[in-house]
Amino acid sequence: MKILLTGANGLLGSAIRTVSLNRGHTCVPLNRDKYDWKKSYVDSVTHNDADVLIHAAADTDVERCEIHPEICYRDNYLLSQHAAMLAASTNKKFVFISSTGVYGCEKSTPYAEYDSVNPTTQHHKSKVLAEHSIQRILPRSLIIRAGWLFGVGENGAKNFIANRIAEAKNSSSGIISANKDQFGNPSYNLDIAERIIELMELDFFGVFNCTNAGAASRFEYVREIVALAKIPVSVVESSSQSFNRIAQVSNNESATDWRSRAMGLASLPDWRHSLERHILSLSAST
Repeated sequence: MKILLTGANGLLGSAIRTVSLNRGHTCVPLNRDKYDWKKSYVDSVTHNDADVLIHAAADTDVERCEIHPEICYRDNYLLSQHAAMLAASTNKKFVFISSTGVYGCEKSTPYAEYDSVNPTTQHHKSKVLAEHSIQRILPRSLIIRAGWLFGVGENGAKNFIANRIAEAKNSSSGIISANKDQFGNPSYNLDIAERIIELMELDFFGVFNCTNAGAASRFEYVREIVALAKIPVSVVESSSQSFNRIAQVSNNESATDWRSRAMGLASLPDWRHSLERHILSLSAST
């Protein structure tokens, strides 16, 4: 299978490139900064014999999206719609990377794919608009709602684990804090990439939650990071009010892989196991 990939240098895009190669597929990066919408981007998609276009590029800065909604909707909605139209015109399968944050704050337990969406931020609203538009253009598209990704991207950017380890090591008080109110699924980028490629190989379509098994609060997540990294600091609980955020992010972004399991696929590993794998790989590389 030949794959065109936007967002190829991001956290998930980098993992998709690695997994695609390991599974015997060809993956061609499509970097937006080298193309314009009117010609170069169009030519790069339409004049390519790829079987599938994975659209992983997005503006993931939730705070900036609140301040500049016009940029958020351009990047996350219009560009995604544009990519889907190009895929449709050339008979390519289309995969869109969305977020478990689209469900909003209707529940205190993990969301399944049959739950309705009610996003609370501009970022997640733009993702929902993109999802709906893509499904109208390409009814057999694959929509991936991913959770709290961790791992290493092409440039090490937005590496939540490395940032928390650095924060713990640099703490002069021996204490760091983490949000006890917000819940999600810490998810290893390599595990999520494996599931995405598997779903593509099976020619599945529709909406799939893709997360590692198990939900955790930010506090539980950070505490586990510090423990696995063997850093002698204490992690203490803080509330959502302690973080002066502009975006009203839901306190529950956790989800379950109900649809994957219903269709006979095994759940991805528990997040703690994958976190341990990742931190061990960081230690081995230093």
